[in-house]
Formats: sequence, structure tokens, C-alpha cells
Amino acid sequence: YHLTMAQAWFADGKANETKTSECFFRKSPFKGNYLLSAGLAEFSEWLENWHISDKDVKYLQSLKNADGSRRFNDDFLSFIKEQPLQISIDAVEEGEVVFPNEPIYSITGPTWQVEVVEAALLNIFNSQSLIATKASRIVQAACSDGKQRPVLEFGVRRGQELGGFSATRACFIGGMSGTSNVAAAQHYDIPVSGTMAHSFIMSYEDETDAYKAYLKASSGNTTLLVDTYETRQGIKNAIKASQETAIPLQGIRIDSGDLAYWSKEARQILDDAGFSDTKIIGSNDLDEYSIAKLVEQGAPYDIFAAGTKLVTAYDCPALGGVFKTKRYN
Repeated sequence: YHLTMAQAWFADGKANETKTSECFFRKSPFKGNYLLSAGLAEFSEWLENWHISDKDVKYLQSLKNADGSRRFNDDFLSFIKEQPLQISIDAVEEGEVVFPNEPIYSITGPTWQVEVVEAALLNIFNSQSLIATKASRIVQAACSDGKQRPVLEFGVRRGQELGGFSATRACFIGGMSGTSNVAAAQHYDIPVSGTMAHSFIMSYEDETDAYKAYLKASSGNTTLLVDTYETRQGIKNAIKASQETAIPLQGIRIDSGDLAYWSKEARQILDDAGFSDTKIIGSNDLDEYSIAKLVEQGAPYDIFAAGTKLVTAYDCPALGGVFKTKRYN
């Protein structure tokens, strides 16, 4: 409806009147009391690339009303074609904590242009701020006992966006230390981190042989997944593979079962074998609540990895940020 309103304003001589609209949200997500603002750089990039091309005009010319008449007339289309944006923006920086009913973006310019950018602004702000906030909550939970534990984003497989670029970006703004999404890491210059999948281990007859092959090919990046078959034996096999290849075992990842129990078992087995420097990574549908519980239980995880519940903002799927007219000049 932004374009149909713009056509009406144009016909009435009001399209270039100046107005100011503000973006804000009414209720904090996740039953919390704050939001982490995110998306400003993405929105700015969209604005820099904004234009209405010949191709766009031809499409708009093809649109018909129910009675067969054209939806947009030639005078209006000539008016908007290739017209540069003439708006100004005041905005809160990305990563800043903001609160309900606080203006986060204030946009001033010709009435029709201020309206036309609304959908893009809300699309970017709502989704990225929501996921950035979820990420910040998870990161806080991971250090709720005062110990700093990195949290990695492992969510691209469960994300709802093609490629997961924006979600990964928002997670990094929210405090994630790295991502398994290599394409997004390359695009945004974000640290990349990952381990291995059960499928790799299952491609070998023997679990230890799988570990040896991975260690030999990945010296310097040696974190092994230990719960494909039986977790206790998996930990022992990881140690055995490291001893027999003389390649240090940097970490193990536990992805199933009682995460608190298995982390304590793992730490004991590793320490008894002289692998006290080997880190333990926990994953499996983690969020701020499950991580806080693990920390409270004294689970000796050094690193957490969050995926599904992070990138989908699992318990609060929409923010509900709005864009409202503040004044007409």
C-alpha cells in the first residue's frame, strides 16, 4: 500500500511534503526488559542501493485492478522512476540496549519516500534485533557464574532465511564468538568455528579410525564429536586416537543425553588420561535457560554452541516493532 498511497499523494500534490516517522517497539521480547538494536548497517546498505528502475516501472505498469484498469498511471511512474532518496536518518547504534516506546530510528524526508522505506526498515530491524537479543541472553547465561565461556552459533540448518546471513550477523552483534556458517563468516568477516558430524564417524567401521583420520587431516583444529554411539567409549576413543597419532586433542563435543552428567564424566576421564587442556563443548538445542541450568549444576563446559532456539528466536518468533508518523512539517 505504500505505492498506492504515494500515487494518491502525488495526485493531490502532497507527495513531497516533509514528514518524520519513528521506529520503536512496545514490548520487550522473551519476557525480558530490553532489546539489543541490530540491523542499521544492513538497512543503510539497502538505502544506498535503492532505486526504481525501468524493469520496476514495467512491472508496475503491468498491474491491473479488478475492473481491468491500470493500477499505476504514467505520470506517477515517471515521477518515481530513478528518483534518488532524499531522507535523513537518526538512529541508535547497533548493539545498543534499547527499551519499549523509545525511538530507535527517526526518518525525515518527502512523505512518499518515508513511507516507501518502512517495510524494509521493519523487516531488517525486527528480525535482526530479535535474534541479537536472544544471542545476548544466551551469552549472559553462559557466564552467569562469572566465568567467561564463548558461545558459538550453529544454526544455519534450522534457520528460516536462505543462507542464514542476517541471523548469523545478528548473533555476532549479540555476542556470539563465532559461527559454523562459512559463507556468512566470509561475507561479514566473522570468526568461523565448527567441529564434525555423526555422519563422518559413521562412514568408518571403527570409531577410533574415524577420529584418527580427522586428526591427521585437521591438525590444529581437533575437536571430536564423542556421542555417536556410546559417549563414555567415544571419549576414550578420542583420547586413544590422539595418543596413537601424537596429535593434540583440543576439544570434544557432547551433543546428546544428560549434558550435565556427561560433561562431568568427560572431564574426569580426560583429566585422568592427562588431557586436562582438552576443552569440552556442549550443544543440542541449547538456549539461555538450559545453559543457565548447566552452569548452575557445575557442568564443566568450556564452550557452548547454540543453534535452533537461537536463530529462530524459538520462544518469541516476532518482535512487533512499528513505524509511526511523528509529525508533518
